[in-house]
Amino acid sequence: MKALLKLAGCLLLAIGLFHAYPSAVFSADEAGTVSAAATTGKLSGTIAFVDSDKQYIDVEYLPEGMTDQKTETLSLPATAKIMKAAQAATSADLKAGDKVAVEYSVNSYGKKVIDALTIE
Repeated sequence: MKALLKLAGCLLLAIGLFHAYPSAVFSADEAGTVSAAATTGKLSGTIAFVDSDKQYIDVEYLPEGMTDQKTETLSLPATAKIMKAAQAATSADLKAGDKVAVEYSVNSYGKKVIDALTIE
């Protein structure tokens, strides 16, 4: 009986989260067609901040069609492929002010994780 109550509680929690945050799972285009949210992306901009200890960077960029810059925080795992002048580089080579092109994935927590970064 206790196990059944726990299962029912978990199901209610899951349903509640889905209804509270449906845009995190699905998105709709102008025609109203619903599809899974994007799990990858690209952006180009300038590094505003590097935290090597916590493994993340902030990149300032201008979103397409916008007039104001935006700052995006991206996780920088050890597995990220970093390139500079067609040579392999490391996170130690990254510094504020560097112009970068980033390819990222969105993990299950909605966090943007760098897959590849090119210092331009």
